[in-house]
Amino acid sequence: MWKQTNEKKKEAFDAVDKGELQRAIDLFTEAIELNPQSANLYVCRASTFLKLRMPHAAISDCNQLDYDENTYTMLKEVEAETQSFTQCWRKHEEKCNTESFTEKMERMKEALVDPESTQTKIPLKTPKHQDTISEEQE
Repeated sequence: MWKQTNEKKKEAFDAVDKGELQRAIDLFTEAIELNPQSANLYVCRASTFLKLRMPHAAISDCNQLDYDENTYTMLKEVEAETQSFTQCWRKHEEKCNTESFTEKMERMKEALVDPESTQTKIPLKTPKHQDTISEEQE
């Protein structure tokens, strides 16, 4: 059992090195099934889940662990990575939203400074009732 577990673990690390993260998850899962008491396997799989941007799955793995001192330390590391990942993700979303807003503001400023250039870009449609009024005045 230990030999099979170590083989699966080694294959999983090789898969991580090659960037085959889903395959690594599957291999870590097989190793965990062979040795469910190995806290290290849960931590390795949790780290791989983080690389796949799956923080909730990583936390779920961490919750499976027994709380000895080493496991607690590893859990805190994974939680810190998860928190860091979440913060980076939020900053990225904010940046995208800010860039879009800034771009729109620049277009509005341009329209205020030079309305004719904006009108050539956006054709104005005359409302139908406006055409009727013009014809009646003639």
